[in-house]
Amino acid sequence: MKYSPIQLHRSRCNKGYTLIEVLIATLVIAVGTLGVAAGHLVSLHSNQSAYWRTQATILASGFIDRVRSNPQAYRHSSAYAAFAIPQTGPSPDANCHFSLLGCSSQQLASSDIAQWSELFAPSSTAGTVAEIAPGARAEVTHDKVTGVLKVQVFWREHGWRKHGTDANHEVLLEQSVSLNTVLR
Repeated sequence: MKYSPIQLHRSRCNKGYTLIEVLIATLVIAVGTLGVAAGHLVSLHSNQSAYWRTQATILASGFIDRVRSNPQAYRHSSAYAAFAIPQTGPSPDANCHFSLLGCSSQQLASSDIAQWSELFAPSSTAGTVAEIAPGARAEVTHDKVTGVLKVQVFWREHGWRKHGTDANHEVLLEQSVSLNTVLR
């Protein structure tokens, strides 16, 4: 019995896929899936970093607003001259804002600094910067000659750094946001 060329072609097409074709297809799908997963991890890290940067910007901007609302203190005293958070030593009274008798511009400045410092202190309640951004701290400087108020907020986040010819190592990198404004 002779087979026509069409019958030979049909019999070859009906055999299915070979094992090597299935293995190569599986390998291509696996590499693609790993690429998508790696991209997802980078996206998660970038989103977390952007969140911390946004929180730091909001904190710095909020403190600048506090300073601007107390012009007597930054014009005529050194209340906002320079300090770092977290502060060491006793914390000034943070309730000046709620006093029925009011408070002086110097007391208001001390109260502003104390309330802002509380945001950086670890606490049992969630929501402070210490829980949101690991290692958070701040530095404030005010140059009375130029009128420039500089507010810097720092935090640590995980990153990768290459050490010489070694492979990349996970390290804590310090990040910061710095806002400058001129007070007149």
